[in-house]
Amino acid sequence: MGQSTKRYLFGSGFSLIELLVVISIITLLIGFLSTGIQAVKRHATNLRQKSSFHAIEVGLELFQKDYDDYPPSMTISDGTVGHRVCGAQHLAEALVGRDMKGFDPESNWYAPAEDDSIYACDVKQSTDEDIAACRSRRKELYIELKDMGVFVMDDLYENYTGDVYSTKEADSPDHFRAPVITDIFRQKKVKVPYREDSEWAGTPILYYKANSGSRLFKKVPEPSDEIEGWIYNYEDNRGIIELGTVKDPLVKHLFDESVTYTEQGQTRNGMNLFYKTITNPKVSYDKPFNASTFILISAGRDGIYGTADDISNFDY
Repeated sequence: MGQSTKRYLFGSGFSLIELLVVISIITLLIGFLSTGIQAVKRHATNLRQKSSFHAIEVGLELFQKDYDDYPPSMTISDGTVGHRVCGAQHLAEALVGRDMKGFDPESNWYAPAEDDSIYACDVKQSTDEDIAACRSRRKELYIELKDMGVFVMDDLYENYTGDVYSTKEADSPDHFRAPVITDIFRQKKVKVPYREDSEWAGTPILYYKANSGSRLFKKVPEPSDEIEGWIYNYEDNRGIIELGTVKDPLVKHLFDESVTYTEQGQTRNGMNLFYKTITNPKVSYDKPFNASTFILISAGRDGIYGTADDISNFDY
């Protein structure tokens, strides 16, 4: 009886090989599950960014209803280094104002030339009358910044030396003179002067307003082409594209004109890639998406404009 019982117990156990096989299977399942979870997280984050774009679209439509047009996106510059205000900055001003207290209808869209009657405040030593008048003109914010951030260039880019306008002396939200709205993909923590803690910042959301009265557009621009009158103008955000990534300015965006690649035996550059990206493939001639409204572009998880994980308001 005892011997029989021993044989039964021994036969019911796992051998070392069987145990290793089971452990290997469990490890594989955990690996598959982990990969699946990461994919689900990426998908959920992308959906959040698309939802944020929808909120921006609604805000821009409300702006258009109030002013019979969308905000401009053209770059405004006086030719001075550090004095260029671009499309991404116009987007932030229209939706939240330069100081996040609402848009002022008397804006000239060019922060460096602003006089004290526009976005008046105590910090700028504006008069009480100017401050009261500014407050009465202000619009309510056109968007709630649930997942997105608002930063100036000096916040986002370490040792900033670009020619997109920023306010180096900013120590108060009242001096928030030319911010950009950043996407939800965390790139790095930044210390904002007037806030106690560091905050996660994403990459600036590029904004391009369509020249709806134009039919000029090419999928592959030639070096000699004059793009100023095109439906969309690459120059509207060139200043931000040329800054490199938020995480590492030495890493160039693929939309940067200095970045080249080969396609069908021809040498192309970042501007070509930009126009190729916004070209609608569902029509038989060169035509961009959203030809009568606007385009929004997020650099996605990798923080690089022009890669496969970019998110825009025309890819869904």
